[in-house]
Amino acid sequence: MELQLRQSQVQIMSQEMQESLRLLELPLLELNTYLTEQASANPLLDFSESYPLNSRYSLGDWKREIPAEEGLLEYLDKQLGFLEVSTDIQKIIRFLIGSLDSSGYLRASISDLAKDLRVSQQSVNAALEILQRFDPAGIGARTLGECLLLQLERFGIRDGLAVAVIQDHLFDVANGSLKKIAKERQCSLKEVQDAINLIKSLNPRPGQIYGSSQAPYILPDIYIHRIDGEYLILPNEKSNSLLNVNREYVRLIDNPTTDSETRNYLKQKYSQALHVINNLHKRNLTLISIVEVLVEEQRLFFDEGIDLKPLTREVVAKRLGLHESTVSRAVRDKYISTPYGVFPLAFFFSSTLSGISGEVSSISVKDLLREIVAGEDPLSPYTDSALQELLAKEGITISRRTVAKYRNQLGIPPVKLRIRY
Repeated sequence: MELQLRQSQVQIMSQEMQESLRLLELPLLELNTYLTEQASANPLLDFSESYPLNSRYSLGDWKREIPAEEGLLEYLDKQLGFLEVSTDIQKIIRFLIGSLDSSGYLRASISDLAKDLRVSQQSVNAALEILQRFDPAGIGARTLGECLLLQLERFGIRDGLAVAVIQDHLFDVANGSLKKIAKERQCSLKEVQDAINLIKSLNPRPGQIYGSSQAPYILPDIYIHRIDGEYLILPNEKSNSLLNVNREYVRLIDNPTTDSETRNYLKQKYSQALHVINNLHKRNLTLISIVEVLVEEQRLFFDEGIDLKPLTREVVAKRLGLHESTVSRAVRDKYISTPYGVFPLAFFFSSTLSGISGEVSSISVKDLLREIVAGEDPLSPYTDSALQELLAKEGITISRRTVAKYRNQLGIPPVKLRIRY
């Protein structure tokens, strides 16, 4: 038997590194549970009620903060409290807030509301106009069309094809009659599809972003605000460094009258507390760094809400000097609130497909597939093989099975269910 000596390098993660990665991977709700458990078990950890004044994430302006866990009515009422309006208008707005349904719509008519309040319809309309400027965009709308138009207006879009489609063609959109829209608006199918993509990025039920105070809907880990053409990236305050070290116990460590057993216990808990706070801070910085790269790489989406480009976790990892698995941990089960709605972080990582024209995003392929199907002859719709050939003519070479997979993901029925007679 021959013995051989081999030398190799093995990277062993420290317990602190493992804990840091664990925090990075936790979704926000689980993170909150974890932090609560840590604070309960460690007397040196305290929850603070707000951002520290010197925090790099503090805005100092409630208008730029979006609460995650409070209910819709509470959030709207808070905004009302910051308005300088007459008492009469304030009462009407508060009544309107109480009249909203769970989706954020005002279903009662202006005339009925005026009768109930014993005020003029002009006063109700004036109050509603103010309410419709509240966050979230689209709140207080009376119809789906008005809801979508309010959101476009918030983005500075008051005319153009998307506005016209909302005003005159929502029924055509629902029926997939893109050719009809293109013909009536004298534009290309691509322009119609781009307008529809923008519309689909809006939230038809803005009130449902905010659940009840007891049952939040989705808690974004990161918020992105567009201010004067630039983007401000903030962590959800529930995931920010809301844990502080209890200074009273720290003073006991330095107090010469404290017995050695108590001092040693407090030193141990102090060290553990610093590790938790440090790991939480690392988690936030990692998420923000990743989102900063996403904003740079997917700028067209953040500016206009359209056209994601191919982007992999590997690319982001290399940009940040991280391991790809770290980026994967960070984005898993995390959400981001953007000017166009709330999305999973994984949404911004689009796989790539090789074609004659180079690399194209799978999302772009799906958009093209949707456009082709929308423009097909309902008397003779395309089979998956025909769709494969049409994509190939556009320089996109994928298998028929992939075509079927994308078609199913888009909710497009098979050919036998699309045919019309």
